Amino acid sequence: MWVKKPTLVSRARTMLGWVSIKTAVTQLENAPERMNYLEFTKLIGRRGRIEKADDISRAIQATLETLAECLPGPQLTQLAGKLPREAAMYLKRPLKPEQFSVHEFFERISERSHVDKPVAIQRAWAVLSVVEQQLSLDEFNALRAALPQQYARLFEFAV
Repeated sequence: MWVKKPTLVSRARTMLGWVSIKTAVTQLENAPERMNYLEFTKLIGRRGRIEKADDISRAIQATLETLAECLPGPQLTQLAGKLPREAAMYLKRPLKPEQFSVHEFFERISERSHVDKPVAIQRAWAVLSVVEQQLSLDEFNALRAALPQQYARLFEFAV
């Protein structure tokens, strides 16, 4: 069955927060295509040297849920729109963003994914490096700016 793919203008009209359709179309034209979930998980698995699909899924869930706890609503909404839907569902909006250290960030990921902290750090970096790839430079900079300065360490990809 043939399904009509939405045009840039129709996609732009459905997006919130843009000043004009022209601006929206320009941003959509410059934005990377949304990766499908299978590609997303395979890339994270390669970057994080994670072999089991369940471990990859746990790393994605733990990292994105923890990231959602410290991001304000507008950044969560924008990020969710760029990720595969299966990954975006982990970006649940908390009542109020929390402020906690990078150490606590990795500790929460470790607990949620049931792995030691060094493994959690490696897997979180793999997830975040693929997440970064889904964002334009402006979107990535807005994401980083929404987090405290100490979180810059999250985006030092050594994977």
